[in-house]
Amino acid sequence: MVTYWNFKFINLSYIFVIGEIMVKIIEIISSEPPCPKCKATYKIVEEVVRDLGINVRVEKKSATSREVISKYGIVVTPAIAIDGVLKIVGRVPTKREVLNLLSTSK
Repeated sequence: MVTYWNFKFINLSYIFVIGEIMVKIIEIISSEPPCPKCKATYKIVEEVVRDLGINVRVEKKSATSREVISKYGIVVTPAIAIDGVLKIVGRVPTKREVLNLLSTSK
């Protein structure tokens, strides 16, 4: 059996992945059609994920969908949820904020 070590430097901490890959799910909750702030949020998240080269799944969700309302309630857009937990609501995050969220969320 071969064990691979994957080291990523994120915000002065190391993430060690041994043997299995953990995939974070990032949900970007936006209006339909997406407003300029929602589009900007999606672009920032995509850039951070691409720059870090991490294994995540980015999903776009409509704020008016039954799934989103039943899971999170009524939210102000744009919003970001990571692994089912709302992290940012009602504003466009900075790249640094998204980087910190991805490096600290469990």
